Amino acid sequence: MMSSGLAKKVMNKEVKNLIGQILKASGRLTLLTKRPFTLDGHMVGSIGEAYAQEDYSVRLYPPSHQDHDGTWNGREVQVKATQRNSVELKGPSDLLLVLKINPDGSYKEIYNGDGNAPWQCLAHRKATPAGYIRISLKRLRALNTQVREEDKIPCRNSRNSLG
Repeated sequence: MMSSGLAKKVMNKEVKNLIGQILKASGRLTLLTKRPFTLDGHMVGSIGEAYAQEDYSVRLYPPSHQDHDGTWNGREVQVKATQRNSVELKGPSDLLLVLKINPDGSYKEIYNGDGNAPWQCLAHRKATPAGYIRISLKRLRALNTQVREEDKIPCRNSRNSLG
């Protein structure tokens, strides 16, 4: 019988392996069909949330929770993940974690910190009818250089590629 810690490590390794397989299949389909099979939307969001839970110790809310995806140290966290060059934000949050998912299943941390700063820099832009405003990853990287250390969620995964 496996200890709960060992069972969790095995499960987490399997989850990361399966994410890699999904993304490899997406790349292979693109190659074979000459059509883009970029994953985005709900699946990429769920991949980002899985990494946030595993590598950043974010305690996730049940799926489709309104406005926030979970908590870290008692602070509300919004997790955004993409394979593109921008994400859509819907209002400020206490903390914001933005990850770019690479084709091999790894990710880059784009923004990790105060969720109000990115929203404030978008104040001059009009939101969509659903309340979203798009922000580029380039802009988020620049904002990330100004995040105070106490507003960053520590990453437990040294294999994560920052920036």
